[in-house]
Amino acid sequence: MRKVFVVTIILLIASGCQKRLSNPEMVDPIYNDLRSRLADAQTTLSTAQTQLQSDKSALAPAKPQTGERARAMSEIARDQLALAKAKQNAEYLKIKVQARLVYSQKTYNRDYKEKKAWPDKKEWREYQAHRELVLAPRTWDQHLKNEGINSTGRPAKSKVKKSKAKSG
Repeated sequence: MRKVFVVTIILLIASGCQKRLSNPEMVDPIYNDLRSRLADAQTTLSTAQTQLQSDKSALAPAKPQTGERARAMSEIARDQLALAKAKQNAEYLKIKVQARLVYSQKTYNRDYKEKKAWPDKKEWREYQAHRELVLAPRTWDQHLKNEGINSTGRPAKSKVKKSKAKSG
């Protein structure tokens, strides 16, 4: 009788009683990455708003016809563009986070019913590869700069060659 009880306990432990997650999105790495990017975007947005306000306050004491006013106006225009871009990025990421939340819940429920592993590690790797490509430099000659060649195809002048020429 005792052996049957022990075997039953072992089978229950081995089969694993998997409890359904109430918030599956919290273990989704893509959702978590999007949330952290949204937090960064909101920080950037508040920084842009602060910068715009400080530049606007610097406009009032600027003396006309000295170049200060034109410079202040130029900085305000630049800050307004940065603010618009930051607002757009924050709004985009809010939408992406909400869409990923819905997607995570839907796929988790589907995979839970089918007893599949979730979240999908392949999807996370694809997401990481996509992020690397998005953040990569977009100039074809970026590798040349690392090798000491400028964009004209000529070797870049270095300080080492100049110092050898002066001493020799």
